[in-house]
Amino acid sequence: MRRIGNRIIGSMMTASSLLPERSLLPGNQHRWGFFEKSGAVWFLVVFWFFISGVANLYAQSVQVSASASASDLFYGDSFRLTIEVTSTGSIEADPPDMPDLVAFRYQSKIPSRGSRISIVNGATTRSVTFTYVLTAIREGNHIIPPLDINVNNQWMKTQPISIRVVRQGAVNSQGEVQLPSIFVALEPAVKDPVVGQQVLTEVVLYFKDQIEVTSFRPGSGWQPDSFWKEDLESLEQPRAESTIYKGQRYRKATLLRYALFPSLSGTLELPPFPLTLTIRDRTSRNDPFGNFFGRANSMNMEVLSEPVTLQVRPMPSVLEDAIEIYAVGTLQMNRSISKTTAVVGESIELITTIEGAGNIPLINRPEYAIPEQFDMFNPREISNLERKGTTIQGKKQFTEFLIPRAPGEFTIPAERLAFYNPETREMQYVTVPSIPLTVRSAPSLLAGSESGSGVALRPVRGLAIWHYGERVPVFRSWWFWVLTVLPLASLVVAWRVRSVQDRFQNDRTYRRRHQAGKKALRHLADARAFAGRGEGKEAYRSIEKGLAGYISDQLNLPEAGLSAEDLLSKLPELVDSETRRALKILLDRCTSIGYAPPGTVEETLSDVSEADALLKKLQGWLS
Repeated sequence: MRRIGNRIIGSMMTASSLLPERSLLPGNQHRWGFFEKSGAVWFLVVFWFFISGVANLYAQSVQVSASASASDLFYGDSFRLTIEVTSTGSIEADPPDMPDLVAFRYQSKIPSRGSRISIVNGATTRSVTFTYVLTAIREGNHIIPPLDINVNNQWMKTQPISIRVVRQGAVNSQGEVQLPSIFVALEPAVKDPVVGQQVLTEVVLYFKDQIEVTSFRPGSGWQPDSFWKEDLESLEQPRAESTIYKGQRYRKATLLRYALFPSLSGTLELPPFPLTLTIRDRTSRNDPFGNFFGRANSMNMEVLSEPVTLQVRPMPSVLEDAIEIYAVGTLQMNRSISKTTAVVGESIELITTIEGAGNIPLINRPEYAIPEQFDMFNPREISNLERKGTTIQGKKQFTEFLIPRAPGEFTIPAERLAFYNPETREMQYVTVPSIPLTVRSAPSLLAGSESGSGVALRPVRGLAIWHYGERVPVFRSWWFWVLTVLPLASLVVAWRVRSVQDRFQNDRTYRRRHQAGKKALRHLADARAFAGRGEGKEAYRSIEKGLAGYISDQLNLPEAGLSAEDLLSKLPELVDSETRRALKILLDRCTSIGYAPPGTVEETLSDVSEADALLKKLQGWLS
């Protein structure tokens, strides 16, 4: 900058030497000498400052750069991506438009912004930073592409960044097992369950001795596809213990427990489990969870477990004479009846009780061979679950109401109920004994009329005189019909309301069909709200709940675990092929969105609108 000014001044002095020799003109010698001593000096000083300002403005530069806090990561690790703008002048910059990254997940697309001013040797430098926190979700060598950022109304680009993501436990070129200093893992108790078997799955945190974990928060919305999930009793205070993991010493703490029940056979995957941690440097405390709210040297970080694959086996086939109720566990079964003697039209309760540890919520009602002289009404299911310890335990009771239509001696035959015992890894059978029933005719309402009442009836003797008056018959009066019809109509309405209430309370199939439409609309409304907030995965999960749940409720199918092909195969034939194809595409998209990033907000809202249209078509066919 100083060289530029000196060059300009030198040029000016060279130019001044070319002026005519005004000192030779008469009367100008004194004035020109003053100009040389005074005016020229001030003129050159002012001009030098002007040129210096121009040179300073010319020398003012703006630079943008991008950097990552780590270039080698483990799967599930988090890192900071920082975009920095530096300038010797003022800075007006907007956050960059961040692209969708297949290998990384944003914890938030709203960055944290920082600014800084530094003065070195009189030179002022300003900088603005935008920082994002990302989590690695795919192994391999990846590149974060150049990012566009608007600085002082001028678009500029950052340089690309290379990042390598390796699997936890991978072996490097020196033969050493590579493990991070802190990570979370999903640990299922069984890797090859059968359909319906309870799989105890623990969320376990591993960390080195120098790390202290002060708090943790599980990510919301974790739901494995094709699994029924039950939350087990929360641990009051996670306790850490020392352990050896793949040849390295760690501290280990079990944070959460879930009971998972696979509903399909084949290769199923437990998706990565997100966990937000607050950690700090290790203090003298022995319990790493002892002080949950310390602030010294603490920082927040998100970790992600690796996905876990399970090989789910189909349930073994049952004997031909056995009833399959899709029960898995260590169970006890029995059948009882409320009465063995009844009259025609009297209600009899046939009760089946199943209790123990296993998939109690998913057990189906056994279909018994009931004599054809009995009508069955309003079957009822009652479940009582306990989520203590490491298993789901409880009792499920099925009650069937039988109404005999004819008198006689009847027998409800013995039946064999089948269930799978995971301890013995084979099918077991429980025989419920036969039940004899005696049905008598209903007593006549006129009983006792043949035997006299004991009152002697005497004939009336004498002349009867009849008087005939001109009276209007009672049945022609309006008040007669009002008083006659109104009580009957009230009784009919009350009977109808009561029968609907009883059926709604006791008939689970009727209740599911009655509530199917409202539930589906509520799920689609949730999907629209999630989509508007940019939560694409939750939106697609709600779409799947709305459409798949509506079909399952209307057709009395299992509430969870059916694939799109299973649901479509159960639809009646009157559902046209175009609707079936649209349903298949949308449900497959809902399923695959758990393994791929969702689309834009506009695409998600478009899929929600398509789900609304499909639901209206289904209501026309299934309602």
